[in-house]
Amino acid sequence: ALRQHASEETEQLILAGARSTDAIIRSSAISSLGWWEPVRRKAVLMYLQDARYDSNGEVRYAARAALARLGERQALQWFRQGLASDNRQIVMDSIQAIADEGITLLWPELDRLVDEEEPDLASCAREALEQMQEELERN
Repeated sequence: ALRQHASEETEQLILAGARSTDAIIRSSAISSLGWWEPVRRKAVLMYLQDARYDSNGEVRYAARAALARLGERQALQWFRQGLASDNRQIVMDSIQAIADEGITLLWPELDRLVDEEEPDLASCAREALEQMQEELERN
């Protein structure tokens, strides 16, 4: 819910959650970052970089997604690798993850998959783009 309220106060509250000892709270807080340009970009990036190596997999994933939303190349590449996998299920999961996480910087990659010869992949990419478009229109 906080990701919709861009402000310095909201950012401070989210960063406090990112320091929690509870992995569920850390994951939720981290996943609320990257939806707007951070007020304290350096501090936010520091927390996200640390979270990328968290012991909890959900926290690591949330950090990668937030970093990708903010345009960090390594995180974007991590999602691109999923799209380039030889495993069809990994590609499908990656397409959905990109849509769910609102990683609009990977829109061109999804757009290319719309022309994929395999109908299921093309359909999944189309649905993901529609989902992202709807989310952009809501905000």
